[in-house]
Amino acid sequence: MGEGAGRPEKRRRTLPNVSLPISSQAQSGSNGYLACFDETKPIAVVVSPLKRRQGAILTRNLRGAGACVIEDLSKLKEDAGGAEVASVVVVTDNKLRAEQQIGTLRSPRYVSTKWASAVLSMRSPLPLDPYLLRDRPASVSDKINSGTTQDAKGHKSTGFLPVWCSLGRPDYSDIAQKQALLRNLPVHLCQRSTVTQSIYPSPNRDICKMLEKIAKKRVLEQAGGSTLAADTRAHAYQLASSALKCVPFALKTPQDVDSLHALGLRVLGAVREYLHTGDMHEASMLETDVRLRTLSEFREFYGVGAASARELYDVRGVTSVEQLREKVKSYPNEFPETLVKHLHHFDRLKRLNFKQAETFNQKVKACLNEGGKNNLHLRVTLCGGFRRAELSGHDVDLLYCRRQERADNHDSVLASVARRLSQCGLLVSVLSLTANEEGWHERRYHTSRVRGVYRYAHDILHGLAVFEGCVFRVDVVGVRDAAEFPFATLAWSGSTVFQRDLRLYCEKKGWIFNQHGIFERDGGHRVKLTPGPKSEMDVFEAMGLTYRPPFERSC
Repeated sequence: MGEGAGRPEKRRRTLPNVSLPISSQAQSGSNGYLACFDETKPIAVVVSPLKRRQGAILTRNLRGAGACVIEDLSKLKEDAGGAEVASVVVVTDNKLRAEQQIGTLRSPRYVSTKWASAVLSMRSPLPLDPYLLRDRPASVSDKINSGTTQDAKGHKSTGFLPVWCSLGRPDYSDIAQKQALLRNLPVHLCQRSTVTQSIYPSPNRDICKMLEKIAKKRVLEQAGGSTLAADTRAHAYQLASSALKCVPFALKTPQDVDSLHALGLRVLGAVREYLHTGDMHEASMLETDVRLRTLSEFREFYGVGAASARELYDVRGVTSVEQLREKVKSYPNEFPETLVKHLHHFDRLKRLNFKQAETFNQKVKACLNEGGKNNLHLRVTLCGGFRRAELSGHDVDLLYCRRQERADNHDSVLASVARRLSQCGLLVSVLSLTANEEGWHERRYHTSRVRGVYRYAHDILHGLAVFEGCVFRVDVVGVRDAAEFPFATLAWSGSTVFQRDLRLYCEKKGWIFNQHGIFERDGGHRVKLTPGPKSEMDVFEAMGLTYRPPFERSC
């Protein structure tokens, strides 16, 4: 048989022959620009970095359909005659990004990418009006995204409130009005503004606190018979609490509860119980039940989780913290080495306030970057709850990486960091230290095919620190690849519910998000972003999300 014989003939994909209207002026001598509504207008396709492939396909198909598509945005300033172009149709999925790239061009018309897709699929010209991206008042997050970043402390001092908070607390009396308001809230929590309660308390903060207590109780007692079932049930209550923080009106009547269509039946039952009695029985058990209260106290010790706490109480018969101390001293071989070695430090653990955490962060920066040969040239960022402007916390999360001029050096400096902090009197004890010097790593998730491939694992130090007489937990995370620092900062800023919802949002987009970057869900290869993100703002933009400052992520 000859070469190629027996093989099925490959079919060539042809572009759809879409006849878009071209005005007579355009046809006679105006470079063939696409005419919409009898006006000569070229088309520009501007999409987010993660949708660049979609933009290339739309550009190719629109040009094949007879439209004049301009890829080089600098050419939009002039036409062939040197005159300024009067108007242009901008096909985009992100109007803010498109406005920044188009600049000061007169009268641009921004339409959704759905318009181009509909035109190509229907093989017929469509009006722009139904697909126009309307102007809206700039939100606080938009202003932050286009300007310089300010920290949560600055916003708190200037009386910052999110958009719906700045409107005050209107008296929503109509149930239909309440339902309409809740339906217009974004689906994902990572798309909403959930302000830290210390800055602006939610109208339903008491209900939220009780739902969070129920979530904690479910984890402690392992509700459902397994750890996974307990986490699932607890997450339902935690998610409900996060959702209620975004509700701008206080729940007062059972009719108000009916507007909460997104909550489960058990959660709705607990909310109705609160509206009738002013309390939730299951939440109060966390304080009245001796066993649950003791389990909660056991979890304050490093290395003791919910399962270990239940084993201590139910199997070993340890019913108080005092008994735990006595048994650890009498039988040290029966308990984790970390608990035995550092038990005397745990008695001195205290909560830090916001000012102490900020000052401690500055002390760490000065310690690691002192002049001379001891300078490690590190940039250090305060993360965790304090970055979200929480008033107090039981631990401090610090993130560091090499400064820009030394970003090419990927060697681990975790040992030097631990030694320097100890010499400065800031680090009392090292609970655990992980510095992986190996090469490529593959971080696997729930299934073997879902993974993210990255170059260097992050260095992690768990320790006990002392500052101004307070002993507290400190987690120091070293990012060896400086390009991953924006992703790590976002991942370590929390909150837990926000991060979980952000990963769910990315999963629906076909991506994996973690502290190392954004990866393709199928294959695990890193999504290439050009230019590379320099800040959290760039990461939000790459995901197609409006930037949320840290204090708007307290779900």
